[in-house]
Amino acid sequence: MRSLVHTARENQQRTLDHNARFHRMCRDFARQMKWADRQWADEDWKRLFLGAKFGQPIVQNPFAHGLIAMNAKRSSELTNAEMEELLGEMEAFGNEQGIDWTHDETE
Repeated sequence: MRSLVHTARENQQRTLDHNARFHRMCRDFARQMKWADRQWADEDWKRLFLGAKFGQPIVQNPFAHGLIAMNAKRSSELTNAEMEELLGEMEAFGNEQGIDWTHDETE
């Protein structure tokens, strides 16, 4: 049985360490990997991972042909548990793709 303290921590918003790791990992993807035949900026990777993890509604573009994703999830809204799960999935995907991870802000 899980303790109430442990469960409460999981439901709190993500930590500053989570935030730093998330942005660092997105930068690593941006620097090292192409996806869908193009190089994406770290902000694009951030939106891509949030959309992949939490789903985003796809709608017709009101200004042009094609579709757009309506981004409804922000990383600042994630709980510790959600962020841990997202970071784990990003790490597994990055490892499969051969990403060389940056481990702190000074690298």
